[in-house]
Amino acid sequence: LKFNLFKYTKDSEEKTVALAGAKFALYADEACTQRVYVVANKDGYTYTKTTGENNVDIVSVDATVNKGNVVVNGLDDGTYYLKETKAPVGYNLQPKVISVTLYQTENNSTTTSLYQTNADKSTAGVTLVEVLNQTGSVLPSTGGIGTTIFYLVGGVLIVAAGAYFILKRKSSSMN
Repeated sequence: LKFNLFKYTKDSEEKTVALAGAKFALYADEACTQRVYVVANKDGYTYTKTTGENNVDIVSVDATVNKGNVVVNGLDDGTYYLKETKAPVGYNLQPKVISVTLYQTENNSTTTSLYQTNADKSTAGVTLVEVLNQTGSVLPSTGGIGTTIFYLVGGVLIVAAGAYFILKRKSSSMN
C-alpha cells in the first residue's frame, strides 16, 4: 500500500503552493517511538519501506517535481504516524503528529489503497495526505536604539556622580 504526501502553504492570493524541504519521520505508533524505515528512490520523490536501518527522513518537494507529491509505498495495512522533524525555512514545525490509516478495498476486482485521518473515516477515499504549513509569527526585536540611550544616560550619570564625590572630597579636605 502507499500514500502520497503534499506539503503546502497558501500565498497572498490564497493559491496553494507546494513547499520543498520539510522533513518527516514515519512511525508505527502515536508516541513516535517505533520508527518505520524508508529509503529514498533515485527519482527524488518516492520512498519505499525497508527492513534495514538505512533510514532517511521523507523530504517534501516543490511543484516542479511530481506536482509536489511525495510517494511513500511498500506499506502494510495499518495506522502510521507522520511527524515533521524539520520545517522549511521561515515556517513552523507542525505541532501535531499526522495519523494515516491504510487499508485495501475491493472494487470490481481492483485493489486500491486508501487512507483516513480520523477514526470516523471522514476522509476515507482520499489518496493524498495534505499538510498545510504556515509562517510563524515574528517576535519583536529586543534592544535597539532605546536600550542604547539608557546605557549612555546611565554611563553619564555614573561619571557625573564619581566626579561629584571626588570634588566634594577635595573641597572637604581643604577645610
